[in-house]
Amino acid sequence: MVADFRGWNYHHKNKTGDIVTEIKFSFDTPGTMTIARTTVEPEPQVKGIAKKLVPKPISMAKTYDFKIIPDRSYAEAFFEAHKNIAP
Repeated sequence: MVADFRGWNYHHKNKTGDIVTEIKFSFDTPGTMTIARTTVEPEPQVKGIAKKLVPKPISMAKTYDFKIIPDRSYAEAFFEAHKNIAP
């Protein structure tokens, strides 16, 4: 399984091609990226994959020097747990 980029989200597909984990983000305010949603399907094999997807938009935001706004509880909890990469 490979995470890939499509539009303003990153997602992870299972072996049958279904999206099982997705992180959506937007650029509604100039100079900022809002992490709008993190969705994880309850499949056992996707355990921990959301934690691997969150750094992808963070890396993009840092490349363009955008402020990151975690607008959902998972993103907020991720930044709390990973203060070294928090916005």
